[in-house]
Amino acid sequence: MSHLEASVPWHLLCSCLSSFAEGFVTPEKYETSEFPRTAERRPLPEDWAMRGLVWAEMAFPRGYFTVNESMNEDERTFETPSMGEQRRERCLWLAYQIAHIGTSGDADNKGKEGRWITYDPDTKKFSPAAKYVSDVEIRATFLDDADVVPDTSS
Repeated sequence: MSHLEASVPWHLLCSCLSSFAEGFVTPEKYETSEFPRTAERRPLPEDWAMRGLVWAEMAFPRGYFTVNESMNEDERTFETPSMGEQRRERCLWLAYQIAHIGTSGDADNKGKEGRWITYDPDTKKFSPAAKYVSDVEIRATFLDDADVVPDTSS
């Protein structure tokens, strides 16, 4: 993450997350450490697609897929009208978890300023961590892609 964080537009990300939170009627659904689940306890189609990937092993709670394992491929990818709201809730929940990773980078530092973003439970707003207050200036001084990505044309 240390190689990527300087190029992440933290202000834009926080602005988007805060706009998601504005119209959210039940913030207690994402202001928790408990993984958000739908009423039907049905995984989202993208959850099925990520299932089994090494980097996603810790993304879902134990037994998350067993409830609906008998679903066929068409049922797994079927979109319901409520899935947009479920995705928004998932994004807010993930952002809330990230905001509560302390400056040392571990989740045991809850309550301290977030390492990358912060969350104010009173205003329901996400903000970049203090070290990114000049996010725009940091991005302006970041190396061009041509300096970072090797030339593969030859």
